[in-house]
Amino acid sequence: MIRVVSSCKDLIAGLESGEQLQFIQIFAPFAADAHIKGITVIRQWEKKRIHYTTLAAPLAEVNNIKCKFSDLSSAISSYIEIDNPSISGLALCLRHASGHSSLNHKIKKRITKWFKDNDQKEFALCTTENGLQDGGCFKKALERKAAYLKALSCPEAEVYQLILSQYTSPPDTEYYAWSEVWPLAWKSEMKRLKDNPVANLIVAGFGHAVTGKPAPPAAEYIQAVNLFNQAKTDEEVGRVIDLLFLACEKQPLSPETYNLIGACYRHLGKYEMALPFLWQALVLMPEYDFALVNLGLCCKKLGLMQAAGYYFGQEAVKNSGNGWVRERWKKFNHENTKKGKDKGNNYGV
Repeated sequence: MIRVVSSCKDLIAGLESGEQLQFIQIFAPFAADAHIKGITVIRQWEKKRIHYTTLAAPLAEVNNIKCKFSDLSSAISSYIEIDNPSISGLALCLRHASGHSSLNHKIKKRITKWFKDNDQKEFALCTTENGLQDGGCFKKALERKAAYLKALSCPEAEVYQLILSQYTSPPDTEYYAWSEVWPLAWKSEMKRLKDNPVANLIVAGFGHAVTGKPAPPAAEYIQAVNLFNQAKTDEEVGRVIDLLFLACEKQPLSPETYNLIGACYRHLGKYEMALPFLWQALVLMPEYDFALVNLGLCCKKLGLMQAAGYYFGQEAVKNSGNGWVRERWKKFNHENTKKGKDKGNNYGV
């Protein structure tokens, strides 16, 4: 612990005091080997059968010890690979991994494994992502997701709260309904979905239905891209969506296909309908800059500026090498900064 405190003090400087102590305790086993001379016992005591010791070490002995980690992300990456992480340690890691990063995705998978390894499978099955992936408890899963994000003060909670506020019951005559409730904004597209099983599952699972290694899109995707670039009417964009739904059936593991479906719905002004497809793209490719920007643009149109700022603020967007992504990011940042000056609010972008 002394080696971690002395060597990683700059790394943990941005953490709250309680989390700094937790980091020191969690990462002590990772500290580089070093023999420290002159350690003195200051105090020893016992509390509830636990023995505590306060030690002092000469600064000259610890000042030159180097931290094993280059940054917090590398520390987290090392921790989630060990055999027996603690759930509190994994929670610390999750709090400090960007929401739609590959690292965040890996931590969530490790948490699910932790519950299974500790014979608490019922908790693993009740995780939010699994609840959404199943699609059987649609509203409850979304409520849990919204509550979870709100508790973490994550701006993305704004999106889920909007969807929850739009719930309506489908008429009994709509026999193709897979849920007892759905957002009113989806109604116009439900008939289109009923003949496309994969797309239907994406919506029912709110973008968590398909998992696996990303794969290149089906041939229909290329046709859809060409048609999308030439589309001038809503009807033509609708035909692009139909073609992309066919591409989903042939290759359901293509994040590019789901991103373009989301982009099509965004162009049609059906922003809520775009959400599950864009989230599905991110499940398959966690740092997908195009999908993040499309989510940000949808949230902006829905008036969810905190959520929009959250998506535009992702590192994958800010560091993207794509011209379209960079242009949209700069435009949003400029407009948001201007509004922030006018209203005294910046949304953290």
